[in-house]
Amino acid sequence: MIDTEVYALIRQHKKKGFSMRKTAKILSMSRNTVKRYWDGAHTPDEKKAYPAHIDSLQKELVVAALEKYYEENKEQLSGKQSINAKTAWETIRETYTVGESTVRRYVREMKDKHPEGFIPLSFEPGEVMQVDWCEIKVNICGHIWKAPVFCAVLPYSYGIFAMIMPNMKMPCFIEANIEAFNFFGGASQRVFYDNLRTAVLSGSGKNAVKQERFRMLEAHYAFEAVFMNPDSGNEKGNEKCMIM
Repeated sequence: MIDTEVYALIRQHKKKGFSMRKTAKILSMSRNTVKRYWDGAHTPDEKKAYPAHIDSLQKELVVAALEKYYEENKEQLSGKQSINAKTAWETIRETYTVGESTVRRYVREMKDKHPEGFIPLSFEPGEVMQVDWCEIKVNICGHIWKAPVFCAVLPYSYGIFAMIMPNMKMPCFIEANIEAFNFFGGASQRVFYDNLRTAVLSGSGKNAVKQERFRMLEAHYAFEAVFMNPDSGNEKGNEKCMIM
């Protein structure tokens, strides 16, 4: 049995075009294990899923290695480029036993220390999708009803997906995300959420703790969920695109 983080890595490797054999070699596991979870027909036992954890000393070493990576590469971080968490992980994983998603979390934390390394308002094709809810009023047989609308935007192309849902609860939220992915022809690398309580168990922004069912959606579709800070409007690249 694998955990959600490893499941996410397997799905991400398939999405990026890796073979099962190469994925098994990269993740140091048997090809049969990779094959079992490759197409998403099987998922980890949610009751046994647990978050990745490393002790404080190892975290300090990993963060120090990431800062060294940043210093050595900051001259190349210009224009639309930013600190690349994947390449950073590939650089340090031979020395430190740490998952890619953990490195991504640490890189996000480095934003406060190295803000010039991040260009949040500039995106590549397929890199980001932004999600939020809005509310509309509909006239049905002379009666005015309020209806929630799930909204998703691709900031690079300004492509918009909107879907009226019965409510904003988890089943509808999961279904709407899947329909958006189908509409756009796949899941973006990252999906920005406006601190939706549906997906967040507690906390906010980089400290948000995700609902378990949402974590499984994120792992299955191999995207990285990013939650906005309530008072940080500058983090939303194309808010003007959202249907409000």
